[in-house]
Amino acid sequence: MYGSPYKSCWDCIMKTYRGEGVTAFYRSYTTQLSMNIPFQSLHFMVYESMQNITNKEKTYNPKAHMVSGALAGAFASAVTTPLDVCKTLLNTQETTTLKTLLGRHKSMGCCTQSGRFIRLEE
Repeated sequence: MYGSPYKSCWDCIMKTYRGEGVTAFYRSYTTQLSMNIPFQSLHFMVYESMQNITNKEKTYNPKAHMVSGALAGAFASAVTTPLDVCKTLLNTQETTTLKTLLGRHKSMGCCTQSGRFIRLEE
């Protein structure tokens, strides 16, 4: 791993566990769930709605499936992108960066990340 402070994946796991505990591995779990559930729900609803428009005969139609899936994925992604950004920030946070930005070593979760993201964007 070029430029990494870790010698291997196992070294990264052990140092993270020793430094932050087991909760570091589940830091963005609730954000992941709160992103995936709306994403899948929106994807399903838009896909089915598009199938009613593009495949009225309800037959096997690969083009209709591709168009419906592409539009459903694009819409669901656009709606859930802010949660994906929060999840990424939670997964990639570093202690020194957090101390500089938030005045503490650990970010507490999705709500904290949302506020931080909004403040950084202003």
